This record gives sequence, structure tokens and C-alpha cells, in this order.
Amino acid sequence: KFREKFSAIARGAKEYGMNALVVHVRPFGDALYRSQYAPWSHIVSGTQGVDPGYDPLEIMVEIAHSEGLELHAWMNPLRIQINGTPSILAENNPWNLWKDDPEKEGWAVESGSGKYYNPAYPQVRSLIADCAAEIAANYDVDGIQFDDYFYPTQDEGFDKAAYEAYRDSALESGVPLSLQEWRIANINALVTQVYQQVKAANPQVQFGIAPQGNLQNDWNMGADVASWCKAKGFVDYICP
Repeated sequence: KFREKFSAIARGAKEYGMNALVVHVRPFGDALYRSQYAPWSHIVSGTQGVDPGYDPLEIMVEIAHSEGLELHAWMNPLRIQINGTPSILAENNPWNLWKDDPEKEGWAVESGSGKYYNPAYPQVRSLIADCAAEIAANYDVDGIQFDDYFYPTQDEGFDKAAYEAYRDSALESGVPLSLQEWRIANINALVTQVYQQVKAANPQVQFGIAPQGNLQNDWNMGADVASWCKAKGFVDYICP
């Protein structure tokens, strides 16, 4: 059924003159592919963490390439759950693995109606980069793409403890960054690490980001799109 449905999508895209498909493979800190870092997505099995018995990404790459289309794997870097979706988080979901560990407090946070990874921590950024590099190493994808969702809020409560720890440390040696500048630096560090690890896994895989077409909106979410476009080492392309 999955093959039939995706084959129809790929044929239709080709008929309309498209040359690439961008397919969501990590919508909620999960995976529509075999991963050692993230649980199976509920989208393919009905319940997060349950093996569907096939590999959607492997099939999608195969079919897209058979139609002469590129396949770019679309990842949401920070979102874990929003408005109760998915309704069940797998036992091996990092949210469940970290929530009762005092050494990992703040690595994932609740904000509004959602749960999110906190990119203030190097270990969290490394997990996200590992997930991207895993795709580049294990699948014949043409690209990996982040969407436009970075910090979900401008509320200072999202990462208050992490920022205060940074600020107190920075005051000892100079003038600390503002909260927004610090958040920008966290996302830039994440983007750079993802780029480097993807290229190390497979230099031929492109890494791109699909930001909003409004630089101020991007900045408010921690996305320094202007810098990504000016300097090497962040992205291969943007797709506003």
C-alpha cells in the first residue's frame, strides 16, 4: 500500500515537471526510517516506537530515483510533541529517557502546548546532528533539509536556567550575549555541526534549510538566515 501510494506521488510530481521531492522523515523527534537514535514515528505504525515492518525512507528513495527525482529528507530539529500529537511517546524517546535524570534537566522542555529539545546544550545539538548524519550515511538521499521551526517561543522561561548559567559564567570574563543573541549562537552551532557531520558521512549529500521568507521572523526564532547565506559551512542551499 505504501509503495503504491508513494509511486503515484512520484509519478505525479514528474508529470508536473518537478525534479525533487522533500519528504518529512522526522516530524516529532522520531523517525520514518531505521534509527539508533530516534523511535519509529507513529505516522507509519500508529504508535510511536512500534516497528512498521518496512523502511519508508528506503522505499521513497528507491521510487523517487526510479522516476529521476531527487529525494531530500526533511527533519524538524526541535519538536517532540505538539497539542498532544503524538499521543504516546515511546519508552526510548529521549523525553522519557531524560525527564527523571537530574544531570539532563532542561535538555528537553515543555512550552505552551508542546515539548521541545533545548539547543542550549551541546549534547542535545549532538543528538540532532547524529540523526542527520545517520540518514546521510545509511540512505542514498540527495539532501537533508530542516524546516523553519527553531525556538518555538520568545518567552525567556523556555531556557531560563541554561541562559542564566551561561550569563553568570560569561560575566566573569566579559559582557554576555543578550538572550536572543545567545539563542542565535546556539542555533548557529547546531546548524554548523549538522553541516559538518552530514558532509563527513557523505560529502555528496546537500544540507539545506527552509526558513520563512521574513528575516525578522527568522531572527525571532533564533534563525540567523543572513549569516547562513553569507558564510560557508552552514548550508548548501536555502529554500524559503
